[in-house]
Amino acid sequence: MLKLYFAPRTRSVRIRWLLEELGIPHELERVEFRPQPTPFAQATPFGKFPVLVDGDVVMAESGAILEYVLEVHGNGRLAPAVGSPQRGEFLQWVHFAEGTAFPPLGVLIWHGIYRADAARIPCAESFFTSLLSVESIYYCPNLEGAFEEVHRILRSGGKAHFLINYYKENIYAHPWAKYIDIPVHLLSTEDYLRILASAGFSATSHRRIVDSTPLPEDWTPSPWFRTRQEQAKFQAEGALLLTAEK
Repeated sequence: MLKLYFAPRTRSVRIRWLLEELGIPHELERVEFRPQPTPFAQATPFGKFPVLVDGDVVMAESGAILEYVLEVHGNGRLAPAVGSPQRGEFLQWVHFAEGTAFPPLGVLIWHGIYRADAARIPCAESFFTSLLSVESIYYCPNLEGAFEEVHRILRSGGKAHFLINYYKENIYAHPWAKYIDIPVHLLSTEDYLRILASAGFSATSHRRIVDSTPLPEDWTPSPWFRTRQEQAKFQAEGALLLTAEK
C-alpha cells in the first residue's frame, strides 16, 4: 500500500487529493510541519513534504509524485496518454502549477502564516493593475484583511478576480471541508460581495462558470463525490467568479 507523508498547508495536500480522486488505497502518515532553522529538516524520509513511499520507491517533489502516481496507478485516468497531442499541454500546466504559480503563493503563506511578519514587508501601494486568485480565498483566516490588502495594492481602476468552487450555493462541495484539514469559510455570494464592498471596492460583480466536461465512462466514487450524479450536479452549479474593481 502507498504511504504518503502528510501535513496540512503543505503540497502534500495536492497528492492526497490525487489519491482520493483516483480511489487509490493509501496510508496517511501525518507529520506536524514545523518551521526549521535549516532546510530539509522535517520528520520525513527526505526532510520535506510531500514524500510518497510505494514499495521500494521513495520519492519527493509533488509534481514528480503526481506524474508517477498517474503513470503507475492511474490506469489512464486524469491524464492524456503518453504520445497523444494533449500530453504536452497537460505537462505544461502540471509544471506551471509548481514552477510558476506556486512560488509567489509560497512566499505569501510563509510570511502570512508561519512567520506572521507579512505586515512588516508590505507590497507597494497601487502597484498592480489586476489580480487573480484561484481556489484560495476561503482559506484566509482574516478574509476582511485580505480583501483590504488587495484593495490597497491595486491601482485605481484595477480589478481583482477570485475563482472558487467551495461556496454556500453549491451544496455539492460542502462535504469537502472534512477532507481539507484546516479551517475554511463557507460563505454565500452575497457574503463575499458585502465583504468586498466593505473593503473599499467601488464595483463588484459575480457569475458562474459551468464545467461542461463530460464525466468519463469509467468514473469511480471518491470522498469528494460519492455518486456520478453528485459530481454532475456540482459541475452544473459551476464555480463562482467574483470580480471587484477599485
